[in-house]
Amino acid sequence: MRFHMICEFDATQGKWYRAAALLCGLGMIMCLGVESAQAATPRRIGIIHSDTVNSLFGRTIVPLRREGTNHSDLIILNGRRANYLYRGGINFDTLPYLRFDSTWYPSEIGDVNGDGFDDIGVDGLFQGKEKLTIYYGGDMLDTVPDLRLGLDTLVATGIPAVNCGDIDGDGRIDLASSTVPAYDRVSIFSLGPVPDTVQKYMLRPIGISPTVYACFGQTDAGGIAAGDFNGDGRRDLAVGLTFRAQAYRNGEVWVYYGGSDFDTVPDLRIVRPGQNQDYYAMFGSQVVCPGDLNGDGYDDLVVAAAPSPDSTVFIYYGGAHGLDSLPGFSFYAHVSEIRAAGDLNGDGYADIIMSYPSPYVGGYVALYYGGPAMTGRPDLIINPSSDSFPSYTAGFGRGATGVGDFDGDSINDFAFALYDSDTRGHVYIYSGTRPTEVEVRPEGGEPRENTLESNTPNPFNATTRIQFSVMRRTKVRIEIIDILGRTMSVLIDRPLDVGRYSVDWNADGKPSGVYFCVLETDGMRLVRKMVLLK
Repeated sequence: MRFHMICEFDATQGKWYRAAALLCGLGMIMCLGVESAQAATPRRIGIIHSDTVNSLFGRTIVPLRREGTNHSDLIILNGRRANYLYRGGINFDTLPYLRFDSTWYPSEIGDVNGDGFDDIGVDGLFQGKEKLTIYYGGDMLDTVPDLRLGLDTLVATGIPAVNCGDIDGDGRIDLASSTVPAYDRVSIFSLGPVPDTVQKYMLRPIGISPTVYACFGQTDAGGIAAGDFNGDGRRDLAVGLTFRAQAYRNGEVWVYYGGSDFDTVPDLRIVRPGQNQDYYAMFGSQVVCPGDLNGDGYDDLVVAAAPSPDSTVFIYYGGAHGLDSLPGFSFYAHVSEIRAAGDLNGDGYADIIMSYPSPYVGGYVALYYGGPAMTGRPDLIINPSSDSFPSYTAGFGRGATGVGDFDGDSINDFAFALYDSDTRGHVYIYSGTRPTEVEVRPEGGEPRENTLESNTPNPFNATTRIQFSVMRRTKVRIEIIDILGRTMSVLIDRPLDVGRYSVDWNADGKPSGVYFCVLETDGMRLVRKMVLLK
């Protein structure tokens, strides 16, 4: 029996509607309206509430890692020119540990002075100008700035800021930051134990008139990303270049490869595919390095034009020669924010979190799990009706991001914000999941195609065996769903080598009835009908 599926994503409702044609002996056609499949339901581990009426609380959420602990901390934008630090751990506190006043958007800058502790980088006010203000992390962390970066001729520096590692091989940690008011350059500072407060490099959109482009590396959500796209051990830099609508040209991403020969001339210019449309000019307003999405050992890049009418998300894979100028694949997703999620399902691949925080009622958060068979189908969707949220919510999904292991249980977590009818902000924190532990038995042989055999016995009472074949090394997902399309169990969700395998499903606690075993691999979906009789 083969299973063919057409998927259409409804962003407003946050649901996948599957039109499933199950070809069986009676020739019946069944249509299922179900939520997106998910290995396990993430567990809500806490809520952090704003201490005032403040709809901007949680607009930006940044994880902070401390050496010597098994958990991360959180920096949450208060929205009143202040950022709050919340300590993580198994009994994390929902009251702020520190408050950083006269600051605005925080950035995830990692460890910039080489002491083993993540540092805090925020857009801070100093003598009437906004500077990239840095507070060194560690046991002695306080609210007194340790470093300010930015030229006095500029109104502000630091929206956003990105740790580039040692991008030019001089032995020092480098930090890239956008600059305003012109939004026309990216400054790179050499930091480390003895930092330079004067920029070492200045990147600008060479050869393009300032009357044409809109921003170079500047958006609140992130127009700059760093990652090792060519696997040479040095981080590389990707900077979004957006244009004014009347320029009639597609947005771009300029890529600068790290190394001893690093300079201010881009090594690659990625242009949004497709014939120009006005809103294509915003391609590059979201530039995110989630890590290694497909497990090939190279960091990858996600680029989009969010928020804008252009709802296409592009995935560019890294490789030995760096990023390709053409996307590995693309998909439509009505989102406003895209961020790295870390590995949220424990399968060894980096994941992506996206959200559409509607300014009115509604919105959603979507997780896309990485892997060789990654598609544009969200693996998990959370919307206001999927859990116990306030009866009125707006800005749902604001600031959605991976936050590392906040509660110290060895599972990565994610967080997002919303505000209620009293315009009071709330940050919701959810735990990721672990793959279901089942025994997968190799049975030898080198199959020529991917197969899913009928389970034996069938019908069965409590336990049944499922045999399948994989024709090449790839990610394999086997799940059991009920007649309504609800996931009952995920037996496998990880890469497997070529070969024949078997796995058992124990249906203890499940009611008698019809179930389906679904195998997904290499873009193929195979289904077998199972009957449980007790």
